Amino acid sequence: MGESLKELVSDMRKAQRSDQVERNKLLEIRIANFTPIFFLPCSYLLILK
Repeated sequence: MGESLKELVSDMRKAQRSDQVERNKLLEIRIANFTPIFFLPCSYLLILK
């Protein structure tokens, strides 16, 4: 039982991280759609840090 619970928690954490990565990608796309071209290099530098 204990090992199954640890595995479940580990899987849930992995799913949360993957969801966060996906949300970040979607946010970057939305920002890029509404950002003037000359601001894009600056915003990508901030995201990469």
